[in-house]
Amino acid sequence: KPQHRVRLSPFAMMRVGVTQRLYRAVMQQEPPNAAEAERPVTDVRWFDAVAFCNALSELRGLRPCYQQTADGWEWDRSADGFRLPTDAEREYATRAGSDTGFCFGDDEAKLGDYAWFARNADGAPHPVGQKQANAWGLHDLHGNVWEWCWDWFGPYVGVPVIDPMGGSGGTVRVLRGGSFWDGPKDLRSAFRYGSRPGAKDNVVGFRCVRGVSQTP
Repeated sequence: KPQHRVRLSPFAMMRVGVTQRLYRAVMQQEPPNAAEAERPVTDVRWFDAVAFCNALSELRGLRPCYQQTADGWEWDRSADGFRLPTDAEREYATRAGSDTGFCFGDDEAKLGDYAWFARNADGAPHPVGQKQANAWGLHDLHGNVWEWCWDWFGPYVGVPVIDPMGGSGGTVRVLRGGSFWDGPKDLRSAFRYGSRPGAKDNVVGFRCVRGVSQTP
């Protein structure tokens, strides 16, 4: 709150979250076991997610979006590499054109068709892409694991904005989507949470986006 209109430049998003297999390959870590390979990566700090985006960009011959300075991490918006979605981009992708509580409507009874959450996940994350996609072909934007966004968590301005990217500072970064541990309220398209960028949690992962001319 308050509700406000946001205008976004086109972007492309990974259809599923970054998996254990992909994360470990890009970060040159020991491969996961077969049972975990297609589960979303978890226990990653916001800093780890940013480092992954840069590493994947370099592997693909792209210019990394993030640079570390004395004041913290900065985002070069002219770069063509992989990055985290903004808070607004993440909600836009989750909604997929809807204006209801969830991408499919308001009926919580249908949530299990689209999401792993407290009522069906048995307290653990599941392989990505098993649940039904939203209208734009994106999976797991509700549930399975929370996903990091670029923005510092802070109040909305309450007026129309173009390509918002959050405040210039803060103490926690935005998380979106809810997880296998959470109830329906936390999985709503409009719901956001936050965590310190140096924190790790087994319910938190991420996915990447790029400018529209560059498809992940």
